[in-house]
Amino acid sequence: MSKRSIGLLIIGIVAFLAVISIAPRIIQRKTSKRTQFSSVRPLDSPRKVNFMPNWFIDTEFAGYYFAKHYGIYNEYNLDAEILNFDYSYDAPASLSLGKLDFAVMSTSKFVTSCQMGGDLVALLAIFQYEPSVFIVKNNSGIVKPEDFKGKRIVRKNDDWEKTIERILSTAGLTLGDVILVPGGKDISPFETGDVDIWCGYAQDEPVEVELAGISASIIYAYDYGVTDYQGLLVTSREMIDREPHVVEAFVSASLRGWGEAIKNPEATIQAMQDLDTTMTITYLRKSFNKIIPFIHGGEMPVGLVDLNRWHKLMIENNLPAEDILRQEFAERFYYPEIQ
Repeated sequence: MSKRSIGLLIIGIVAFLAVISIAPRIIQRKTSKRTQFSSVRPLDSPRKVNFMPNWFIDTEFAGYYFAKHYGIYNEYNLDAEILNFDYSYDAPASLSLGKLDFAVMSTSKFVTSCQMGGDLVALLAIFQYEPSVFIVKNNSGIVKPEDFKGKRIVRKNDDWEKTIERILSTAGLTLGDVILVPGGKDISPFETGDVDIWCGYAQDEPVEVELAGISASIIYAYDYGVTDYQGLLVTSREMIDREPHVVEAFVSASLRGWGEAIKNPEATIQAMQDLDTTMTITYLRKSFNKIIPFIHGGEMPVGLVDLNRWHKLMIENNLPAEDILRQEFAERFYYPEIQ
């Protein structure tokens, strides 16, 4: 593991022990005061909202599931439905058409949607650090992107193809230098040797591989310049204009869910196993422990983005950084004096 990756893990351990009692400062604000739960009042009448994760049930959505399972959304008069992930579901189009209220997206998906004219807005980002990883067996001889040449790499979707392409470019390689093998959640092709390199998030597939007894190493995309925010909570601009109080209630309830999930890992694990009994307690504990360094490194409150870093990422993609981020709902959750 690289020094940078080790550093992330050390930061995560410290953050997990301190959880979110740390009071980091938003660098764009003069105040350093932090209130964990703002007093956003419940909606005047019940409102049904729906929400689509961008992957199957997993700890990367733990805060949302916690808020649903333990009634936090209900406290805000929200009847929140968390939809099951579907590869074929077009979340950006559904948001724009008003068929979907909220969705989680990768930065890549969000950027592409905005570049294609989608009137979407990011509200927060759960992953402060890029969690994408590439898993290789220890006897494969693969230790860096240069070694990917001629190898079989799983291709899960368009987003992952872009990540693979970015990693290859750091070694002077292109997609034509590797063999892309269609795949998804099932890691058995990696287990059987039909795929040389498996991609995934740090808290998911590496844990599966470990529990399967496979001796493997992890190559972190973060170490090769992929520094995107991930787990963007996205809605449409029309939704914000039409029902800002609903947006604020959903953001506040979701951030409360994340805060409580981090403070109460066993309750979180139980809630998730109730949703998917195929996930073992061992898997969930390991997965949730691994995710902490990526979502709460102590620099920013969970969900908030550094505006300078966001600006740089969006400018690189020729997008108006300020116009496609509405972070004030999340900021008011932590800093209710901001109006």
